Amino acid sequence: ARVNLVMYQLSQYKGSDISNDDRKFILGQCKALRGYFYYWLFLCYKQVPLVTELLTTGNMYQPKAERAAIFAQIVKDFDEAIAELPDLPYSDNKVSGRFTPAALKVLKARLMIFNAYDENGNAKPDKMKEVLPILESIKGYSLSENLRDNFVSTKQLTSPEIIFSVRYLAPNLTNSIDLYFAAWSTNIVMRNLVDEFECTDGLEWGESPLTVPVDESLINTKDGSKKEQQAAERAKLFINRDKRLAQSISHSGVLNFPEKEEFPQPVETSNSPSGFSVMKLIQPSKTSPGYATNTDPDVVIARYAHVLLMIAEAENEANGPTEKAYNAVNAVRIRSGQPALPEGLNQAQMRERIRKEWRVETCFEGLHYFHMKQWKTLPKVNDMVDPMYGTKSVFKPEFYFWPLPQGEIDKSNGVLVQDPAYN
Repeated sequence: ARVNLVMYQLSQYKGSDISNDDRKFILGQCKALRGYFYYWLFLCYKQVPLVTELLTTGNMYQPKAERAAIFAQIVKDFDEAIAELPDLPYSDNKVSGRFTPAALKVLKARLMIFNAYDENGNAKPDKMKEVLPILESIKGYSLSENLRDNFVSTKQLTSPEIIFSVRYLAPNLTNSIDLYFAAWSTNIVMRNLVDEFECTDGLEWGESPLTVPVDESLINTKDGSKKEQQAAERAKLFINRDKRLAQSISHSGVLNFPEKEEFPQPVETSNSPSGFSVMKLIQPSKTSPGYATNTDPDVVIARYAHVLLMIAEAENEANGPTEKAYNAVNAVRIRSGQPALPEGLNQAQMRERIRKEWRVETCFEGLHYFHMKQWKTLPKVNDMVDPMYGTKSVFKPEFYFWPLPQGEIDKSNGVLVQDPAYN
């Protein structure tokens, strides 16, 4: 509503104190924002109203629009914003914190890939082919030498990899990521995610000769008196593993910071019932208790590794496991010291390897849930047990899209109708 208001007021304002370049920039940012808001609505809800004009008492009650219309409007807004905004790198002070053509190309590609899978999770090759030129037109970015640099506040502004982020700046604008994920362990890391990370030889943990055996019964025990033994067993899981494991997850309730960084001694964060907690987003600290409650890391929305993995995914679905698909996914793996994928994979095998790479490379970045939606793999979460409460998860097909908020339906004067799946 506010974006549409700004666009309307800008069209009515004839003052000379706003230059044509400023008008173009403001309009481009507005279209980018409107597309961005609808991008999230499209991913989360099956149908929503499509509002592209100033709301008045005469048009405030609007029915749901078809998904095709929502999709077309997002693409239109993104395309027009791409054409109107200066094509500057995200690190440039003129655009840092704002939308750039590269950021919008990433979002547009994500949207198109999401829409390129059918109701059974099968890819449409012709739709995937349309995505590749968009991704390959993104220039001026590269992988950081170290994955975790993209999530450390003091290193983010110089990262060659970050394409778009939500900006924070202490002391006036901070977040509580360290408090939530370090002190409180509000994001419980499950063992199945730990197991996704390969050993350093590229083989699965348990299959690789580099596997260090652990006492599973001790790891899984609820006996609080064996806390130290449990910690020692969990630490074994991190030996000879893909270094992204230690960069992303902390074991045994401690912050096991990567080498070559100046960190304090490990800090107990005993609130995680699984024993594992988030490492990737935690900020370096030289003070006790080892984390701060008013840190200011930017929340990364898009980075170049995402572009490479999208190229690999789209290329494999469109043309099979070609050299292009191999090169893209291997660039991400090799950056973190993992060996290149074995030659001779078929399309289905490459698909599984790319999906696995998405999960380990981008864990805790807010992408995996939406990947499972597009791949139609969410039923896999059925019967997973919550380590804190012991409850089992339940997934039904109607859960792929969320119900419309009842409050919005109540305000719509009978025009907005609930998704039939939730009636």
